[in-house]
Amino acid sequence: MQKKYTVDFLTKKQKVNESEVPQYYVENSHPAINSSDVFEMVQEKMKQRKTMKNRHSSAGMFSSKIICGECGGLYGSKVWHSNSKYRRVIFQCNNKFKGADKCKTPHINEENIKKLFVTGVNKLISNKDAILENFEMIKNTIFDVTKLEMEHSEMRNEMSVVAGLIQKCVNENAQAKLDQEEYKKSYKGWCKV
Repeated sequence: MQKKYTVDFLTKKQKVNESEVPQYYVENSHPAINSSDVFEMVQEKMKQRKTMKNRHSSAGMFSSKIICGECGGLYGSKVWHSNSKYRRVIFQCNNKFKGADKCKTPHINEENIKKLFVTGVNKLISNKDAILENFEMIKNTIFDVTKLEMEHSEMRNEMSVVAGLIQKCVNENAQAKLDQEEYKKSYKGWCKV
């Protein structure tokens, strides 16, 4: 709020706020179009695309998904014999005809890519139980927080004891007349623990 402010109410002249008046940031003031999770995913995808050395395309199912093993470029779809009965879609490295060092990888038919994709998915599905078991084992190893929870519990107990001792020190000072120098030393000693 208050990115701009009104300088003169009679002329209604506004000026960009450059810290002349306080600014406020209001969260959740209206319903979001997208959830924050979707927003974060989109931001991450945009960041990934900026770091890619090749242009990203979503024209087809495999566009910008196949990476050349020789030069690291992306494979793009091309149509051969577009107006004849021999029409077919192939994928080839986008660097095949660029620069002095042309990429020498062969083209791949779209039908072969689809068959390979289905084969890969079927392998994943057939090994699904083993993959999920490995994932669970890795997840349990990586996200095991029992040690941290024990340390947290010990620290809370220690904090409770120290807080009790500090409170006892304060109560003694409130109940009876104590030498304030000794009280301060005692209080500071417990606070440092």
